Amino acid sequence: MSVATAQPAAAQPAEVAPAFAAKGKAKAPTHYLKFVKNKKSPTNSKLHLMKKGKKKDTSVVSWRAGSGNGSTNACKPNAGWLPNGSYKIEFHKKNFNGSAIKGYVIKLQDKKCSNGTKRTELFIHSEMQKNGKQGPIHR
Repeated sequence: MSVATAQPAAAQPAEVAPAFAAKGKAKAPTHYLKFVKNKKSPTNSKLHLMKKGKKKDTSVVSWRAGSGNGSTNACKPNAGWLPNGSYKIEFHKKNFNGSAIKGYVIKLQDKKCSNGTKRTELFIHSEMQKNGKQGPIHR
């Protein structure tokens, strides 16, 4: 099983809730996203919202999730699926208006794949348009 996980980026002091800012500590995340790759059918992989547990983490909910254009080559820019590993979340927006991606997005940090190729413009996104309506489905 190949996996990529995403967690919020470390909070900067100005972003930390006031109760924690005084102590200089941010509360550890209790949830994270886990992308489980389906090598036989890349566009039918799974994205799980995971809850950290004392002994075992559990999946709270999951969604069908593709990655790239169906290519299993994690080193292929603008086409391959996410390189394995953990990711920091750079931002999330409900009405993103990129050139190819619209609507709700979660922007992941850039990541080098196994051969050293730097992958950029990595997003978790829906198929909606920036106005909230269903966008074209590309499968």
